[in-house]
Amino acid sequence: MLRMDMITKVDKLFFPIKSQAKQDERLVKSLFNKSKMLSEDFFLHQIADFGTWAEVNFQTCSGENILSENYLQQIKKIHGSVLEMADLDQVCAKRNGQCLVDGADLLEPKFYEAFLLSSMIRKSSLHQWDQSYDRKNFRFYVNFGDSGTIGFTDLSYNLGKHFRVNFQNESNDGKEAGFARLVKLRYNLKDNADSAQSAVINWELQFLKLMKNLTNGPKECNDKNGMFKISYAASQSLDSEMTNNVSLDIGLVVGTFSLIIIFACLFMSLGTNLVTSPSYVLPFAGIAAAFFGISSSFGLCSYLNYPGCNLIFVIPFLVIGIGIDDMFLIYSSFQHIASKKTTQTSKEKILEEVICKTLSRSGVSITITSLTDFTAFLVGITTGFKSVQIFCVYAGISILFCYFYQITFFTGFLCWHCRRVLEQRNAFLPWLKAQPKQLKIKFFDLKKFKQKWLKIWEFFICHKAGKLLTFLLFLVYISTSAWHAYHIHEGIDLKDLVSEDSYYSAYVEDNSQLNDLYPIVMLVMHQPIDYDQMQNRILVKNLIKNSHKIKGISDSFGLNWLDMFKSDKIEYKDSAKNLINTLKDYPPFLNDIVLKKTYFDYQLNRTVSAGYFAMSDLDSGQNVYQYEIEASRFYLQYSELHLSSLDAMPMHLLRKVCQESGLPVFPYSITFKYYEQFEETLPNVIQSFVIALESMYLIALIFVPDLVSVFCIIASMLSIMTGLVGFMHLWGLSLSSITMIELIMSVGFCVDFSAHVTHAFITNGKGDRNKRAYKAFLHVGVPIFNSAVSTIVGISLLGFCKSYIFKSFFKTMIILMSLGILNSLLFLPVLLSLIGPHWPMHQEAKQQMREEEMVCLNGQKSDENV
Repeated sequence: MLRMDMITKVDKLFFPIKSQAKQDERLVKSLFNKSKMLSEDFFLHQIADFGTWAEVNFQTCSGENILSENYLQQIKKIHGSVLEMADLDQVCAKRNGQCLVDGADLLEPKFYEAFLLSSMIRKSSLHQWDQSYDRKNFRFYVNFGDSGTIGFTDLSYNLGKHFRVNFQNESNDGKEAGFARLVKLRYNLKDNADSAQSAVINWELQFLKLMKNLTNGPKECNDKNGMFKISYAASQSLDSEMTNNVSLDIGLVVGTFSLIIIFACLFMSLGTNLVTSPSYVLPFAGIAAAFFGISSSFGLCSYLNYPGCNLIFVIPFLVIGIGIDDMFLIYSSFQHIASKKTTQTSKEKILEEVICKTLSRSGVSITITSLTDFTAFLVGITTGFKSVQIFCVYAGISILFCYFYQITFFTGFLCWHCRRVLEQRNAFLPWLKAQPKQLKIKFFDLKKFKQKWLKIWEFFICHKAGKLLTFLLFLVYISTSAWHAYHIHEGIDLKDLVSEDSYYSAYVEDNSQLNDLYPIVMLVMHQPIDYDQMQNRILVKNLIKNSHKIKGISDSFGLNWLDMFKSDKIEYKDSAKNLINTLKDYPPFLNDIVLKKTYFDYQLNRTVSAGYFAMSDLDSGQNVYQYEIEASRFYLQYSELHLSSLDAMPMHLLRKVCQESGLPVFPYSITFKYYEQFEETLPNVIQSFVIALESMYLIALIFVPDLVSVFCIIASMLSIMTGLVGFMHLWGLSLSSITMIELIMSVGFCVDFSAHVTHAFITNGKGDRNKRAYKAFLHVGVPIFNSAVSTIVGISLLGFCKSYIFKSFFKTMIILMSLGILNSLLFLPVLLSLIGPHWPMHQEAKQQMREEEMVCLNGQKSDENV
């Protein structure tokens, strides 16, 4: 296990493996890298991923205008502290030779004097006859520096969605020409050189340490001066915080295991005495068997160099639950067999007979349990998410090992327990013989309470009025569950991957509340085309025009380098001077064109590439080359966001428009992979569930060879799964790659609950459907209830976790165990009593039926065997 290779990158774990957006990302990076672009100046909207960065969000504690002079001065001081950090000049991304900090221009007096004041006057005068003249006209701030440099700031990004230019009558005598609740500073860092990565990472760690020292945690008002709420993050924050989050919660595992052992001891000791009690040995052996299964799985995967991820730390709780289920089933069968008389006289023969019959009675049930759970995770490996695949591999192997250790290790301790009972030895001090009077003292004798409880259940299972009430209850349950399941949300919030009190969680929350972060979309021409041909220019124009018509794409935003050329031709093929000189007036466009030099090789008799055009070639006077624009890009922007699969619709429409444009073009945005994740979650869940349903059908048919019985198992399984999804929505969970794992896991549990009851219904002797349904309830009801309650108690500590991974697992397991009890011990027995199989082997003589008909009415005789 010490060799385990952990994957912590969110990109690799939680996005579809076959992602078109990730393929496009790699292509964009290969086309527009530093060696190919005409300028090395950094512009945020041009990066192909989220880059490497550090950000700080400032907002006032009282919600006042943060553009007031006193607030800006304090922000400027903190900004100065960051600029004074060591090695910033070596790790920062630059523009015009200077470190680029988006938002830094807003702290200068020039922004207020040259932009806000003049914009306020212009807005006040124009608003009189143009009521629609609002803040959208003031989105960008272009700062022309004294040295000829140009600063380009997106105000909607750096000042947030509440930014506006004030009217003169609301400007506090001209002192507050604008209003905003947010000031965001983004320190852009290098991300194009492997040699610089260690320095960048070290600088990010220093930045996070500085911000932590300047704040008092993610509180409402957390800076040392009491003026701001400051939130911050860096590019590696999500990966590191997600890892730390799970690591912090591992301490709860010990407490969880201890609780499970205590409650297992309690439940297994009900109605026993100092001899027949399993004490602490059998519960510990059953849980140890599950723990050995987990250790063996993790060790085997590590030995085979199969990677792990943070999600596998949920597996111990899962496998312990399955192990407890198996343990209670085996022990319940043992109690039932041991209570019967035997013809054997030798203790060894008695021991052999009891253990053989115990395993023959419970073997089918625990085999179904393990096989269905393993199959469910085997199906999960086919999903398109790496995190789900990793989890399913580790969990599936753990279940197989757990099954092996339950049959061998736990059964060995059960043999020891049986031998001790036959020798009348003390359960807690086995080297001592028990006194006869100690055999009369029973632990937690709940016989009277059990009889009242069984009468209530007998009413629901055996009487028509009870069945009618059960049917009405089922209608309410299934309709409520279906309604909520239909409305469940899709997608994952990044803050859910970290602790609630993490600085990154506060940063994501502030971004969502204060920023309308509508993503930029690139239209990338990935092959050379002749831009001097009017036909191609028209195709490009129509492409952009049709893209603007798509619902969800802004019709007022666009960056198009072709608009810089007023003439019909650029005339760049023989000389790049005209192209470069024109684009110099708008520097960002220099990074949107990849210009390639070619020449005709007379020896080879073909055109040969001479590399990419460099700015130094502009004044060389060489005109022997031909030039072609190998790649270029244009920009659009989303105009609305839903943070769900609905955001994928504009993406698909853009791809369709590009395919139909007649140009070698594709759309790309750094957020497309998120939209694909939103969109792929539900189909993957449905696909996994359908395949699992088919697999469970075949497995159930092998062990329970009756179509009606299998139908009852599948119906109960569908009922539990519908309820699970519905109550997940009711409890605030959404469909994501994390909850997908929990749903796949739940398929196995659903079959476990249903198969145990149905198998008991078929094999529990003679009688009519009512009698056998009630007998099945008596036979497996206690172990199912004990297993479910022990699991709920065991995972109760996870409710105090700060990790979304553990919290969602806690909620899912609580829902699953509760619905498992309701469906398998109430709905399913009632269904079996109505339409369950009734074979010739179940027929009994009329006289015998009259003698035993009262069993279903009082449950006392059967209760003695529980």
